Amino acid sequence: MRRGKLLPPRDVKAGVPKVLIFSETAPLVIRGGQDPDFDLPLLSIIDELNASEDDFDFLVCIQPAGILHSQYLPSFARAVLELLKKRHSVHVFSVRLPDHGISNSQTYVVLLSSPICSDFPWPATHLDTKSIEEQIGDLKSTNPRADDDHPTAGKHVFLNPAGQVNVYNHGTGQLPDAPDKPYFETVDFQSKIILPTLYSDHGWLHPTRHDILTVRECARIQGFPDDYIFYGADKALRSQIIASFPPPIARGIAEAIRNIIKEHTAPGLDASTFANLNLGGRPQKRTRVD
Repeated sequence: MRRGKLLPPRDVKAGVPKVLIFSETAPLVIRGGQDPDFDLPLLSIIDELNASEDDFDFLVCIQPAGILHSQYLPSFARAVLELLKKRHSVHVFSVRLPDHGISNSQTYVVLLSSPICSDFPWPATHLDTKSIEEQIGDLKSTNPRADDDHPTAGKHVFLNPAGQVNVYNHGTGQLPDAPDKPYFETVDFQSKIILPTLYSDHGWLHPTRHDILTVRECARIQGFPDDYIFYGADKALRSQIIASFPPPIARGIAEAIRNIIKEHTAPGLDASTFANLNLGGRPQKRTRVD
């Protein structure tokens, strides 16, 4: 079926595809009993788009695997049905993070919808996951700026591997508060998978320093590059990073969307003309001449 019709976005300049991203990576709470009036935020967003007659070229929805639980599945199915009613193609994928080289046991459900009825050129990826030691073991080096006059500098580990860009591992030496300590586990350096940290008072301890994993160490485990800058309190950042959608997989989705744009752009035209093309519609018939 190729009945979808891509219209120029209303609130962006012509030629720029409109991509809406809805990400809800926090774990879903499974409540007792069923609530027939419960609607997922995704369904509410689609209803608002329909009411405003606004449209998009691509909708990307990232949700935890709990979305497929019997308590949430009816609402998710209604959201998919609403997209199909708009004559949009809908692709739903189960994304297990370890399959993409991420040492986090979390699984997400990714939905991609578009008025372009096209295959989603994002093949399943099965990458070898490195051990935790391979990922963060080099961050245990000492800070050469620490000395007798500046002893606190030792709390911020400095790393310059093979003359590359400096990597700062700030925040070492932090210990869990006494009430939170039972909720912390020591990371196994030889392990390749850790369970996701779901709450800010649950976390991981470094196996040799015996302190809480730093923001930079959590970021490496979750696939963030070393040049990514974080702002905020360490305790909240650690929880947010481990619960976030890994950048390498997000990049794969973006690349898949770019490939769809390239595939459906007419020969001789660049992607800037994308919004002006009827990419999914049926060819117009010739005018009948009697």
